[in-house]
Amino acid sequence: MTVHDGTPVLVHVGMPKTGTTTLQELFFARHPDIHYLGQTNLWDVAAAKQVLRGLLLDDAPETALAGGLVAEGLMAKPAVVISDEALTFGEYMLRAPQWSIRSDHEKTARRIRAALGQVHVLIVVRNQSDWMVSWHRQGLKTGKYVETGFQKWLEKDLGETAEHMMELLRYDKMYKAFADVFGIDYVHVRFFEECVGDFPGLAVEVANLLGVAPDVARQLVSEQARNVTGKRFVGLSPAVQRFVRQGWVKGFLKKIPKQLRGGLRGFLVSNRIYEEMSEADRAAVRAQFAESNQRFFSILGKEQNPSLGYF
Repeated sequence: MTVHDGTPVLVHVGMPKTGTTTLQELFFARHPDIHYLGQTNLWDVAAAKQVLRGLLLDDAPETALAGGLVAEGLMAKPAVVISDEALTFGEYMLRAPQWSIRSDHEKTARRIRAALGQVHVLIVVRNQSDWMVSWHRQGLKTGKYVETGFQKWLEKDLGETAEHMMELLRYDKMYKAFADVFGIDYVHVRFFEECVGDFPGLAVEVANLLGVAPDVARQLVSEQARNVTGKRFVGLSPAVQRFVRQGWVKGFLKKIPKQLRGGLRGFLVSNRIYEEMSEADRAAVRAQFAESNQRFFSILGKEQNPSLGYF
């Protein structure tokens, strides 16, 4: 990243499961010089919800308001950070059905530029096989997904949407979409595998880019990482999950008092163990993305490092 160049607005577009929650909760939301609008405060801060809807949805009334709201944020604080994983993987987020999000990196980049003008863009990527394992487990933990096996998850939980997810995971296309709109000097790519042991260092880079106190950024992000997936999760069995998702069952459960629903769920859930991805599946995912990853590294001028898991 370059040093502060007078553009004090950063749009952090994710990806999910690359330390986004850690940056959002520990750094962006708490740095005294940053006005933060993002995933972790959109339900509490009206401006955050309006700006994110404006950047995510076509023809949304909020799109026209986004620039003004960011300008107001700059009147309150020296820098503005907008951070939302939905800007890269919108329809896979829990709020997707409510907002009717359809992810398209090119359209998102153009929408951000039209609404906000020239801004910095931060993208943190993770090798596709590890990312898919982590996203799968996140969905199991939240109840979004049912199948613990990787192949069954692809076939039954993702189904027809799996192909679109694979397309969104082509990092050469993702980078090009934003670089074509904002220019290579304003699109900053970092690799999760290189950042995971030093998020305070990444926070310092971002702080220097925006012209806010880097020492404060480092101190804030020195706390324990957020939303880290463990080895086990608490959830319903696949059979029970499928049963309660039937329309008539969901309607019936909504009529039951919330406390009773909670008690019923507590009775039915159990500790479950995530299944490990097989080496054959991991190799297949790497092979699927090998060509696009090669282009991605070439575009960035970065040496291919097999230990990062992209090849």
